[in-house]
Amino acid sequence: MQANADLFLKLVNDIIDFSLFDSCDIELNKERVELTGLILDLYNQYVDRMKPEVKLIVGHPNYPMWVETDGNRIMQVVDNFITNAIKNTERGSIIVNVIRLNEWVKISVSDTGKGIPHDMIDRIFEVFEKIDEFSQGTGLGLSISKQIAQRLGGYIQTESVLGKGSTFSLYIPYYAVDVDECMANGVASPQLNNGKKIILVVDDSMSVFNRLYELIGDNFRVLWARSSNEAFKRIQKQMPHLILMSMDLQEQSGVNGVAKIRSLDAHVPIIGVFERTEYNRFKEALAAGCNEVMTKPYSLVRLNSIFSRLL
Repeated sequence: MQANADLFLKLVNDIIDFSLFDSCDIELNKERVELTGLILDLYNQYVDRMKPEVKLIVGHPNYPMWVETDGNRIMQVVDNFITNAIKNTERGSIIVNVIRLNEWVKISVSDTGKGIPHDMIDRIFEVFEKIDEFSQGTGLGLSISKQIAQRLGGYIQTESVLGKGSTFSLYIPYYAVDVDECMANGVASPQLNNGKKIILVVDDSMSVFNRLYELIGDNFRVLWARSSNEAFKRIQKQMPHLILMSMDLQEQSGVNGVAKIRSLDAHVPIIGVFERTEYNRFKEALAAGCNEVMTKPYSLVRLNSIFSRLL
């Protein structure tokens, strides 16, 4: 039941995303993004989801690679590449790699899966097209990924050999940023973006982030961190006005994440978000430094009530 619900929610979110891109009505949130850390976060997200005979491997520079781009949309594209690779690979490896090629950054996902017929390579980027008609999925992911790449000034390249595997590569322009500024120590102050206050969503589910973005994205700048470690790095660069922190993260308990943020002497309001009502855990979250707790699913009425009190 939960898998079907997640699939349905992904379909709805993909349709919304596709319609927004198709009408050029979607806004990109470009910011300083550290791609090496992003790739490592993806590894941590997926390493335990591999099939028994499939190994996940990452390759990346041995230094931080800072660029100016929309990190959430980059994650969305690469997440789609990895998800497709997992579906189509029964044994061997899935390799995620990021390298700089002069004025471009290339993020690739290669697998040793079943490959794609030559006549299907262009068609899979069309709406509702799937490599395997019997596999789960919306058939929108690659079409949306292509549009994201184009909006970022880049493109997607696909290589595949039937029976041997495929490589999907995202190319984005390399816009360098001031590394010294990005690596500066200390906690940044909240900054308004076009007059909008910043809400940081800490959740390892893309569908949850997409749902929140639809609910509050018109009135707030909504940023996404897939782990408490990523959230910690983000707030050192730019302090949000409020954090919605999942207490059910796979990578690290939300309670530990809240405590780590509070160790910075950060006074940002933190809302602990739970999958279900668990009063003992509510107490732990509040003791760790949460200002309030709530349960999913997110309600606009409930969110507006919180925002009116804490922002």
